[in-house]
Formats: sequence, structure tokens, C-alpha cells
Amino acid sequence: MKLLLTGIAVGAILEGISDGLILVDPQAFAQVRSWMVGSVDVAGFTPVAISALGLLIGLVCVLPHVGSINMLSMGDESAAALGVNVRRTRVMIVIAVTIMAATATATVGVFTFVGLVTPHIIRKLDFHSDRLVVLLSAVVGPTLILAADIAGRFLLDSELPASVVVAFISGPILIGLAQRGVHQ
Repeated sequence: MKLLLTGIAVGAILEGISDGLILVDPQAFAQVRSWMVGSVDVAGFTPVAISALGLLIGLVCVLPHVGSINMLSMGDESAAALGVNVRRTRVMIVIAVTIMAATATATVGVFTFVGLVTPHIIRKLDFHSDRLVVLLSAVVGPTLILAADIAGRFLLDSELPASVVVAFISGPILIGLAQRGVHQ
């Protein structure tokens, strides 16, 4: 509990400093506002290159362990019996996911629930291998964001941020998944 409260306190202090610095610079405020609502209007090559580098580093970390992902879903003991170094595999997957998620979030902002909804969409398309789900998520997630961005530009007279469209898509899917989980 002490660690949790310390984390919340440090987060609040850093957020206060960040907010104060943003309010002083109107241009920074506009950029941060755009990032906070989730925007794919990334200006220039540099953010795209940084994002690609983060994706590449994450893939390099996870690809050697992709074959072990299905075995991990059978449980730690079964995976270990099949020769999987469970601890190392879990650590590498967490590192890879953290790098890729942090890079994507730093580049375009917060797109709520894309990471939760994407694997379920893939499974609904009859892909059940965890290995395929992970690899296809790298394609379907960005495709969902791109489709949301295009829809957001054409749905209203004014532009609707892609993150809002994603929330309208992912919210009902997650509610349906939660309801299905309650009834099983």
C-alpha cells in the first residue's frame, strides 16, 4: 500500500510540473492536447521513425519467444515440461510489449482499449493460435486506428479525433466481452 501511495504521489507531482510547463507555452499546450485525445496527425518523419524503431526493438525482443506463447497458455508447469524457460519468456514478452506500447503512446497519444480489443477481434476472425494473435495484432491494431482516423475525418463536419471513434468501437465490444464472461 505504501508503494502504491508513493507512486500516486510522485505521479501527481510530476503531472503538476508537466501541466505548469504546458500552460506557460501555448504551442506546447496545443500539442499536448492533441496527444491526450489521441491523434495520428504526427507532423514529420521523426516521430514515425522513432515509432518504427520502438516497434522493431519490441519485435526483436518478442520474436524469438513467439513459439513459446502457446505453450505458456497451457500453464507454467506444462510449458516448463516442454522446455520453455517460463521466467525468461515472460520477462522478454513484458519488455517487448512495454517498449512497443510506450513508443506508440508517446507518438500518437492514448487510444483507449485498442490493445484489449484487437486480440478479441482477431480471435473472432477464427485465428486462435496465440502466436498468430500476437503477430496479427501488430497489423490489426494500427489498421483499426487508421480506419478510425479516416472515419473521424468524414463522419462530421468537423474532425473527430481517431481516439474518440476507437472508443465508440471498442467500448461496446468490451461490454459484450464482459457480459459474455458473466454468463459463462
